[in-house]
Amino acid sequence: MINKVILIGRITQDIELTFTKQGRPYARTSLAVERKRLSANSERQTDFIPIVLWGTTAEFMSKYSRKGSLIYVEGELHINQYTNQLNQLQRSTDVTVLECKILESKTLIEQRSHSYSPQTQNYNQGATKNVQSNNNETSHIVESEKTNTQEPETNNLHEFEELAFVEDGSGLFENED
Repeated sequence: MINKVILIGRITQDIELTFTKQGRPYARTSLAVERKRLSANSERQTDFIPIVLWGTTAEFMSKYSRKGSLIYVEGELHINQYTNQLNQLQRSTDVTVLECKILESKTLIEQRSHSYSPQTQNYNQGATKNVQSNNNETSHIVESEKTNTQEPETNNLHEFEELAFVEDGSGLFENED
């Protein structure tokens, strides 16, 4: 049986690190993910998908990502049941993150965090395009917005700082391609 979820979206709020009673770090947030198809009135629809990060992944993401950061997530869909304070059975559905990658440069994340205001909120600050590789697999490349700054355009894959981390007991891995 397979339970695998793959998402690319923008973090909807800064990630706040929390700890279990046993001291294990975790964080909850959600990703804004656009649907491919347009609605009946030709508008893009966005789903806000709850995700849960654990261990070093939660620590890393709370430290290096910000609201609006574009990330890639692989995880499992979990449906949880619990009894609330009114003694009612509740259900929640979220994606437990097993692997996560930041898909934009540190500079772009810092620029956004310094210039962000609720009135200028925009989840479409980076665009993705599909690229066919030699082995017929489709890759996603993130293109940053063009700005009027003196910084060079960063729309080539090799220019991105890609940070990958996996919660598998072996710790944090960085991949700088």
